[in-house]
Amino acid sequence: MLTEYLPKQFADDELVGLVALAVEEVTAALGSASWAAQLGQVMRGAKVASRAEGGRGAAAVKAALAD
Repeated sequence: MLTEYLPKQFADDELVGLVALAVEEVTAALGSASWAAQLGQVMRGAKVASRAEGGRGAAAVKAALAD
């Protein structure tokens, strides 16, 4: 019943695309900042928290930053 009030979750490919775009933007803004500094910025920049379960969003961001 509550699911009808929650926002639609991103599909995996949408999530990866948004995270990739956010990583590019954060890297351009912060340069070679530490991984931890970029992690929070990317999570906020991609607006992952609002449309992806926390574990999925964090995993996508960590995978993108590891590349």
